[in-house]
Amino acid sequence: MEKLIVSDAELRIADNSEAVVVIRPEKDCSVKLDIGKGSSVTCYTINKRNVKIEQTNKLGARSTLYAYSLWLSGSGKMTSSLDGAGASAHEVAVFIGKDNDRLSLDTELRHNAPDTSGDILVKGVVKDKARADLGGMIKVEKRGGGAESFLSEHAILLDPGARATADPKLEIGNNDVMSRHSASVSQINDAKIFYLMTRGLTRDDAKALIVSGFLESAISRIEDEGFRKEFIDTTAKNL
Repeated sequence: MEKLIVSDAELRIADNSEAVVVIRPEKDCSVKLDIGKGSSVTCYTINKRNVKIEQTNKLGARSTLYAYSLWLSGSGKMTSSLDGAGASAHEVAVFIGKDNDRLSLDTELRHNAPDTSGDILVKGVVKDKARADLGGMIKVEKRGGGAESFLSEHAILLDPGARATADPKLEIGNNDVMSRHSASVSQINDAKIFYLMTRGLTRDDAKALIVSGFLESAISRIEDEGFRKEFIDTTAKNL
């Protein structure tokens, strides 16, 4: 399996192949992936700096994309176009907003061919006086019959000054589809914190345990042990 570490790049993944793409930008960047027929690509995006990342993915017939991203600051725009029949994209984004940072994440999944599928899961935590704005779109074209997709965006606020918005949208041009979305922005549960404190945890440790459980459903989707550990360690360090 080919492993590619990139920043600004336009990559063509050959038909019937496998590749891992790693994006660790030092500055604003644009990445374009053209995934050939029958290919499988796993992409890891790690944004620990206040930079802007734009990523465009085009998927051919029967190809698959697994995209995992971690955000501590900056902004991101990811658009995945399922251009070939049977293509699928599965995306997970985890974020931590802290201090006075403003974080913006926008994801879009376009069903441009028959019998395509995909899901987007965005989960994160906002603390201090930070703000996170989450946007998302599932768009099914008229020719996208048989599409199946799910968009989910969820944020927990740890402090009174923290803010977040979640705005998932659907645009459906074909009746033969199964598409849905969900979103939530909520304060951390004080009752759960109190319960854990009665079991001997400090308030900070109780918060960390609740957040860890909240993010686990997203991070656990990462099959690679090394990247999964990096996600866990980085989120824990920044809480």
